[in-house]
Amino acid sequence: MSTLSIITIFIGSLIIVVRAPMIVFPNRTIEVYKKLTATDSRIRSMGLAAICLAVAAIYLSYNSVYPAARIILFWGYIAGTLTFLFGIVCTSRYREFIVCFVEISENRTLLRFFSAGAVLFGCFLVYLGVGVF
Repeated sequence: MSTLSIITIFIGSLIIVVRAPMIVFPNRTIEVYKKLTATDSRIRSMGLAAICLAVAAIYLSYNSVYPAARIILFWGYIAGTLTFLFGIVCTSRYREFIVCFVEISENRTLLRFFSAGAVLFGCFLVYLGVGVF
């Protein structure tokens, strides 16, 4: 296994672990997310961890011979940029966005739908790590 496959499997597994409880237990998961995003320092520390993963994905997939590495490269640029903007610079806007999104979806179907999409994307990343790289 190459280091690109290991980082891709890790990121896919992390997405699945973080988003799968939202499908089954949305109310309890929202309470946990609210505790995690209660202070600016917690948001910034999670942002720094996400930026480190994005930079590792960019670095490992930049000169890869696999055409599927372009997906990881694109994901790394997008995730790194969005995390820097909302997780490091504008933490109050990020918190307002999360609260607004949770309040909009009263019956939790929208949250479950987006979480199912994220879990499918995580499964796709795990497949890329295991099957392609």
